[in-house]
Amino acid sequence: MYLDFYNLRDKPFSMYPGVDSVFLGDKHGVATAMLEYGVLENPGFTVLTGDIGTGKTTLLRYVLDRLEGNAVVAEVNCMPSDRSNLISQLCAAFGVDSKNVGLSEFVTHLRSYLEEQKKRGKMLVLLLDDAQNLDVGDLENIRLMANLNDELESALTIVLVGQPELRRLLKHPRLVQFRQRISVHYHLTPLTQEEVLHYVRFRLEQCGGSQQLFSDEALNAVHEYSGGIPRVINTICELALVYGYARQIERLDEETIKSVVKDRNSGGITLQSSAGNPRIGSTLMQPAVNRFAAGQAAAQNSARRVFWD
Repeated sequence: MYLDFYNLRDKPFSMYPGVDSVFLGDKHGVATAMLEYGVLENPGFTVLTGDIGTGKTTLLRYVLDRLEGNAVVAEVNCMPSDRSNLISQLCAAFGVDSKNVGLSEFVTHLRSYLEEQKKRGKMLVLLLDDAQNLDVGDLENIRLMANLNDELESALTIVLVGQPELRRLLKHPRLVQFRQRISVHYHLTPLTQEEVLHYVRFRLEQCGGSQQLFSDEALNAVHEYSGGIPRVINTICELALVYGYARQIERLDEETIKSVVKDRNSGGITLQSSAGNPRIGSTLMQPAVNRFAAGQAAAQNSARRVFWD
């Protein structure tokens, strides 16, 4: 709708950017290097944490996409409703019939699976997303699975991705041995004001747009109202392009950003601080925020996901 008006090849603020459109600023660049080390070198558990919308999954996809067919990736989405059924989820991820299968039976199958993949010259990556929903018993079971690496020379890479609650969970007294196996941990924080400016201009440039499409004042407002959360930045900027097209505004200004946020809030779908504490950003709106409290993508059911096999 607005692409021709703003001379864009594609939507610059898509929630699912291609590999070439992943912004690697200071924080995201370090997080990417840590993930690459954790996945490729397999020194132990790799843990990536951060608030909702900070870009954890995007960075992980970016790293996994660069493995170029050398890995089999199995993903388990650790949703709260399925927490008591972790073994069944793991069986589904690896294509095992979960009927009457306990941890010991699953580990036996996993050992055979790992040996097969090693013969094929492939590495195996187990990705546990939303890992903050696991409990202490689940993590102990995962640690026991990781013991296979001692037998099979680091054939299995385990990556846990979760919200800040995961960090608190890992401090549990019963998880001392688990913590000792964590070799890579990075906590992804929101973008600074300067990083928001570079982020927005980078995404515009990748789609052929002008880096000056948003005024400096507009970008300062984007940072203020988004709290530096990339997912919220994308939503605000996407809506600003729609508003700008509707009003035939060639360069988006601060008032456009304020209008976007004000209208979004007045519609009942507001923004909420990632820390749970409101902060005032403008007389035009209620508490300015770090992330959307609504509109999150529906959680996917845990299932087998093999990206390269």
